[in-house]
Amino acid sequence: MKKPQNYYFEVISPEKAKALFREGKTEIYKMFSDDTEALIESEHDLDDAIDLSIELATENPIT
Repeated sequence: MKKPQNYYFEVISPEKAKALFREGKTEIYKMFSDDTEALIESEHDLDDAIDLSIELATENPIT
């Protein structure tokens, strides 16, 4: 039995992703077409994702 998720991903613009990443308080994820995601771990990683037009998102709790 699969455990239900208690969060969702909100897609954000590259500009917002850069601002949030620089603040360092919010984790930014790369979202892939196969329904997987990967944490952005560096500004270089973020820039590469933006250059490749990879969708970016934040994880938010379901309330």
